[in-house]
Amino acid sequence: MNTKISKATILYFKTKFILENGLIYFTIIILEITLNMNDFIAKFSDIFENTDVSKFTPETLLSDIDEWDSLTALSLIAMAQQEYKVKISGDDIRKVTTIRDLFEKISELSK
Repeated sequence: MNTKISKATILYFKTKFILENGLIYFTIIILEITLNMNDFIAKFSDIFENTDVSKFTPETLLSDIDEWDSLTALSLIAMAQQEYKVKISGDDIRKVTTIRDLFEKISELSK
């Protein structure tokens, strides 16, 4: 059974240490980031200056995007880190072919 992901939840844990009056306070901050396809496509489309968001669907091939190049791939890496707290590599990007594949890879890396 091949199920396509359309929504994923990322739990991002951040720790904080505070030294106060000789005591160390430790705090865990849990951020829940919900990743869904429509939001992902909107954020993905922000990387491109000359391509309208309506041109992007889950089945859009990255190779069919006129503006797709190594600089947009770097922007994608930065977007994944900033928006989803996920580190995606150039190798990961080279292995995906569609926006859905990219979405699923970022969802997978968030676990």
